[in-house]
Amino acid sequence: MERDLDRTNLALRLANIFTSLTPERLDAAFQNTREIQHSKADKVVAMEMMHVKSYEEAYKLNRIGPIAVRVFHVSP
Repeated sequence: MERDLDRTNLALRLANIFTSLTPERLDAAFQNTREIQHSKADKVVAMEMMHVKSYEEAYKLNRIGPIAVRVFHVSP
């Protein structure tokens, strides 16, 4: 039961870190989170979270507005 509580606390800490930091600071936070450094599975999850966060930041920087497609019909 205590192990589940530890995992829940880690998940909440990771979610808090993930939503509040930029990718550079996120990487530093993951490097300083002991549980991640001691668990290969947690490292994989953290790496995937970094990919998602990086993609999100890139999307915010390079937003493209909706593309309007116009179709013209030409009558013979």
